[in-house]
Amino acid sequence: VVSDSLSGYTALPQITWGSNSSLIGSTKKAQLSPNQGHIADGNISNFYDITDVVHNNGAITITNVSTDQYGQSYDMKLSFANTDNDGTGKVLIGPASDGSIEFDYYGGFESPVTANSSAGINITRLSFVKHGTNTNVPVFINTITSDLDYNEAYDTSLGNLLTWAPSGSYTSVSGNHVENTAENGQYPNYDGFNSSPKGTDVLVGAGSSFNYYFRSY
Repeated sequence: VVSDSLSGYTALPQITWGSNSSLIGSTKKAQLSPNQGHIADGNISNFYDITDVVHNNGAITITNVSTDQYGQSYDMKLSFANTDNDGTGKVLIGPASDGSIEFDYYGGFESPVTANSSAGINITRLSFVKHGTNTNVPVFINTITSDLDYNEAYDTSLGNLLTWAPSGSYTSVSGNHVENTAENGQYPNYDGFNSSPKGTDVLVGAGSSFNYYFRSY
């Protein structure tokens, strides 16, 4: 029990890309050239290329990502801000091997990050709706992030109730801003949860919509 003030909020269980999930907003299948490497976890044939969506202030919907205790299914909607890159970047989305929803992005989306740059992946609106509708549902959601490497950061309202980083994580939290503060050369890249607590933090949030802006320096 967190607070009586959360009465009316739906606590969603794990958010997944299941066998009955589908992507609305893009039909372009993902492809990578040899010099772009490979996706982190999953089969490239199940991924979609949403680069054009991200470039053009677009939006996508992933259907049937969660089901509440009453059997009601929910869709997740993502809206993106126009994002700078050098013309070679790609943004992919699809199901990871464990059923989670995975983003992978390559090339110029990562840098440079300056006061006048909008590099990175900027989700301006993340919301959940009852399947097949367009009405945002107030939700209570917790998120554990890992593998926040050296010179990586994000700003989000997903932690509007609580944002916490364990001791030894090299993760700094200031309001909605979370970044890795390891010194240059000190644990520059972590191995997901295998490296915990390094690069790990916990977010707890409630609301009808959230934002999430990830970038690297």
